Amino acid sequence: MKVDVRWRATDASDALAGYVNRRLKFALARFNGAVQHIVVRFEDVNGPKGGIDKRVTIEATGKFGTHVVEALDSDFHVAADHASAVLKRIVARVVGMAGEHRVPRFA
Repeated sequence: MKVDVRWRATDASDALAGYVNRRLKFALARFNGAVQHIVVRFEDVNGPKGGIDKRVTIEATGKFGTHVVEALDSDFHVAADHASAVLKRIVARVVGMAGEHRVPRFA
């Protein structure tokens, strides 16, 4: 799984890039074969004004297609945590639906 981190309207941070890289690899470890490429975009929407304006967008591409998740918060770490958790649920649902181990439900 390859993770690309991109920055818009904010300063790049190696610590934050490393954090989100570790967070995503941990969250998506069990789907490693299904997830091929991830692009993470950090953006400060309002600039230095403050507030809930830190946007984290995660775009995951793999055997399941492409899915995009976005989160807003006043802190990039919190927004990245939220976006990666949502992405984990989406990938689990999509990959689980396509898996051969799925047991059909009968009424």
